[in-house]
Amino acid sequence: MIIGVLVATLAFLVRYWVVAIMRGELVPRSTVDGMRQDYQSRLTDLGSERDQWRQAHGTSEATRSIQDEQMRELLAAANLTNHFLTGMRTGLEP
Repeated sequence: MIIGVLVATLAFLVRYWVVAIMRGELVPRSTVDGMRQDYQSRLTDLGSERDQWRQAHGTSEATRSIQDEQMRELLAAANLTNHFLTGMRTGLEP
């Protein structure tokens, strides 16, 4: 009786392991280690990519502020030119 229970338990465990291996739930340690290394390298790559995007954003914001300042200067020059031409036109009219 006890031997039958032990055989049945052993058969169940072997069947469970075989099914788990076929489903991909049980994999060799080397496969898991390789997957961990790939995951760590992807995390490292993502970190460096994130830093590059932050640097690009900083550069973009600095460029945008320079463009804003140049636009203000151009608008001031255009406003001055407009006043000058309006004054000349007004002064020339009888």
